[in-house]
Amino acid sequence: SSITLSKVDKHITIEGDNDYHITAIIDMLQNRSISRKVSLKTYKYNNIEKASGMKVRQKIDLQSGITKENSKHINTFIKDLKLKVNSQIQGEQIRVSGKKIDDLQNIISELKNKNIGIPLQFVNMKK
Repeated sequence: SSITLSKVDKHITIEGDNDYHITAIIDMLQNRSISRKVSLKTYKYNNIEKASGMKVRQKIDLQSGITKENSKHINTFIKDLKLKVNSQIQGEQIRVSGKKIDDLQNIISELKNKNIGIPLQFVNMKK
């Protein structure tokens, strides 16, 4: 069995003798990710495919940043909360600014409760 990381293509390739080996490696990968506080939503699993010989292969795509569809969805969700904040899409990030810290904390808690399907990270840039 083998596991390789492609930083350029942002995916992990797992090769094994059978499906059981693949699931064992995925289980180890998930346990290591949890211990390193990496969200499991980062991994997007593709189908298991046959490789050369009697081996099987599975690709796992790594998600980074927020896509345009997800950023628009999150932005409308923030606007629907009707709090006095401004939200802007900046590349692969969404910047939310407001006068009251309580409003920003409410947005963070609401986003954590809503299942968006992507891992979210929150950075407090208080000046």
